Amino acid sequence: MRVLLFASTGLPRQGGIEYKNHGLANALVDLGVDTMVLSPYLPDRSGVMRQLPRRYRQRHYWLPPTRGLLDAAIAGLYLRFLKWRFDFDILAASVAYPCGYWSIRARRHLRAPVVVITEAADAQERPDLGGVYGTPRFKRSVHEALKSADAVTALCEATAVACVQRGAERGRVRVIPNGVDLDGVRRAGPQRQAHPYVLTIGRPNYVKGIDLLLRAFQSAGKEFSDWRLMIVGVPNDGEHRRLAEDLGIADRVAFAGTVVGEEKNSLLRGCELFVLPSRSEAFPLSIVEAMAAGKPIVACGVGCVPEIVVDGHNGLVVRANDVTALAEAMVQILGAPELRAAMGKRSGEMAWQYSWATVADRYARLFRELVSC
Repeated sequence: MRVLLFASTGLPRQGGIEYKNHGLANALVDLGVDTMVLSPYLPDRSGVMRQLPRRYRQRHYWLPPTRGLLDAAIAGLYLRFLKWRFDFDILAASVAYPCGYWSIRARRHLRAPVVVITEAADAQERPDLGGVYGTPRFKRSVHEALKSADAVTALCEATAVACVQRGAERGRVRVIPNGVDLDGVRRAGPQRQAHPYVLTIGRPNYVKGIDLLLRAFQSAGKEFSDWRLMIVGVPNDGEHRRLAEDLGIADRVAFAGTVVGEEKNSLLRGCELFVLPSRSEAFPLSIVEAMAAGKPIVACGVGCVPEIVVDGHNGLVVRANDVTALAEAMVQILGAPELRAAMGKRSGEMAWQYSWATVADRYARLFRELVSC
């Protein structure tokens, strides 16, 4: 079986979708599924791809700056060319728009089932994202993609309901979560620091709530002055650094910038608590990576988070945008070593369901069902 994974973004750009497509494609190859990823060309100035193993085939495409007027037609030509060269059995489109929509528009020429792999931004109402996501054109395109696809995958039950509300037939929707490199996380040696530390991973944008975490850490730190906060994905010279200085905690906060591969896994293994303060989320891979590392979680209850973190079992789920609740949850776990250990152990036990081997097998079984129909 041959699968073409068609994406509108890709590594070396850093984000959950980019890592998801990379991990899924590698895991499908490990299962014997011949997989090619078609994504835009992006220069790898930071050398990210040299640190990440790639076992799948890869092709790139380019779209002219036409503001979308010709994108669907040009994308269709790329897909028809690869159907001739690669002869794929399944076209898996990463997110409903644009790639799901483009795939549906080109399907009559391809003679292959189309699977739309949704995240959350394309399926759920996300007013926090703004831009194209709230436009009538975006909503119409998503509706057409979800309604016409041979199958739709959703990250959790919440996104499955949202997919149906946006046009998908319930019988064609499968809940398949994102995956992580479970073995890679667990093989890494823990990175030791001079002080115990809390870890978060996120980009320096408003939705990720790094400002909320800094304020919560300042509050929690009144009781735990020996603890440090490590922030991966945020540079040391931006607005969040200035906020840490204004809050008087700059000497207790480390901004690590971009960290990938074994170094990131070592930080996950070495932390005492993982916190995700996001105002909005889809399916945050960083939480599952922290679970694989056997860590307790504090997270805001947005997106799929309440279906990943069981409140009171392997972590604590708090209201989004609530600095006080975030700080109180951190204090509750930091102040109870036995609770930290118990929650971390449960996280590790729960993580198996998110291994790439498990997740890719669910995708492969879905693909084979569609091919055999």
